[in-house]
Amino acid sequence: MKVDVILLQPAKVDGKIVMPDGKPISVTPDIRDQLIASGVVVMGDQVVIVAADAPKDIAVRAGDPISDEAINTLLEKALAEQAEVLNALKAEELAKAASDNKSLAATLYEAENEAAALRSKVTLLEAQLAAPNPQDTPPSEKTAKPPQKGAAAKKG
Repeated sequence: MKVDVILLQPAKVDGKIVMPDGKPISVTPDIRDQLIASGVVVMGDQVVIVAADAPKDIAVRAGDPISDEAINTLLEKALAEQAEVLNALKAEELAKAASDNKSLAATLYEAENEAAALRSKVTLLEAQLAAPNPQDTPPSEKTAKPPQKGAAAKKG
């Protein structure tokens, strides 16, 4: 014998995760009981079970109609739980992004300092290249004697 149930939360049924889509699924009474025991909200043709932590005033017994207020309360509770999960994930991702940003800022700072040090070295090397170096003077210029005044006058 199978009973039809409508899941209001995701549940594992016959080894597969079943997402709530508002359509009835057929399960054995044993599986229905497992779903009830695990706290999944299950609606069927004769059974409406509310998770154990739901307010007592919306727990509906077999054969009782479920009120719009009870449905709205269940939906509000489910939405609030999902909003908490999403907010926690958002906070986690924002914290990770802030940490990554600090790490990147530190790396950028180090790179800028290294670039400034390299620019200083380049400037120093350029200045050294522009200045005359006595070691770079050819030997012929170092040993050449300046012309004598008297020697030029005697030839002419």
